[in-house]
Amino acid sequence: MTRKHTLPAGLYFIGDPCYLIPDEDWDVIGDNTNWFGANLSDNMPPNDWDDGLYHWNGKLCFASHTKHGDGCFTFSRGRREIWVDSGTIGITPFDGNPPDGASLGFWLGGVIEEHKNPIEVWEEDGVFHIGKSVIRTT
Repeated sequence: MTRKHTLPAGLYFIGDPCYLIPDEDWDVIGDNTNWFGANLSDNMPPNDWDDGLYHWNGKLCFASHTKHGDGCFTFSRGRREIWVDSGTIGITPFDGNPPDGASLGFWLGGVIEEHKNPIEVWEEDGVFHIGKSVIRTT
């Protein structure tokens, strides 16, 4: 379980962050977050990880691990599927421009939402809470 965090209002990509974050940044983020908290140890504290929060392009992001790894999970609003290939679901600030060479995972496996107010996010036992939306990975 992560504690509740508040992200600022804005446009977000909700889904596996690997579909939005370019390959050249992905490994850096993985190393800086100790792979989104999966490899935490006293010997190797992460550079950029706070119980689900990390930074990309100078902006605050959230990600956590699904209950059982990769798969397709239902997004409660709009009955859309969230595709997962990295074992994580996140909410990542999005400037409205699709990434170069955007994959099907970006186009079909995530949701783009604008939040006009700050948004609370957290994960509890494989259930992701994103504002009033829920993604169950159990």
